[in-house]
Amino acid sequence: MAARIVVPDDHPAYLAGTAAERRLRQLGEVALYDAAPRDAGELIARVRDADIAVGVYTQTKWTDAVLAACPRLKLISRCGTGLDGIDLEACKRRGVAVAHLIANDADEIAEHAIALMLCALRRIPQLDRAVRAGGWPTPHIRGARGLTLGVVGLGAIGSRTAALAQAIGMDVLAWSYGPDGGRAARSGAAAVERGRVDGEGKQCVGSAARAAAARNVRGRRRGEGGPRLRHQPGALRGRTQRPACRRPGL
Repeated sequence: MAARIVVPDDHPAYLAGTAAERRLRQLGEVALYDAAPRDAGELIARVRDADIAVGVYTQTKWTDAVLAACPRLKLISRCGTGLDGIDLEACKRRGVAVAHLIANDADEIAEHAIALMLCALRRIPQLDRAVRAGGWPTPHIRGARGLTLGVVGLGAIGSRTAALAQAIGMDVLAWSYGPDGGRAARSGAAAVERGRVDGEGKQCVGSAARAAAARNVRGRRRGEGGPRLRHQPGALRGRTQRPACRRPGL
């Protein structure tokens, strides 16, 4: 008997019409919904008889109540990195396996972080508006070479951001939530204490792994685990985390 596979939340469209959807349909009987479920009841109605659920977005909440109403469910596969929409403990108790895409889009996000930093350094939005208005401003433009980038969190995104920053001539200081284990050096960064990242970074990019967010959810209070980010005057700050991964104090 073919596995029943349900995609309950393909809106905006992510799988529909793609090679991934065609491959999925080769694996079993697929039901794909092009509107997000409005509530837990609608989600249950869609996945009640599913063997496998493919969750596209973290806004879809896989709670214990949802899992309890889906006795056939054996696997939830996430089309992304974040697992904050899934009750992992409930899945473990009920024997539901969970899969996700580790480091999904890490390169693209790191590249975009560097692009936004350069955009801010060169004041591109302001100069664009001025030129469109008929002006020809000639302000001092800052370059990245020789500046210091502070990276808070050396997961896939933070490590890639550090490597890209070094490639354009920046000095990189990095602090991570867990043991460094040589990650900073492999990214071309200097592993330092959190205070140095805060105090010396001319630019700062915050990146947090899901595990760090999970530790925060389990009871870390605001202010624990180090000081708030404190930058030098004129420093720029950017964040690459999804909202659910932002930690108190960052």
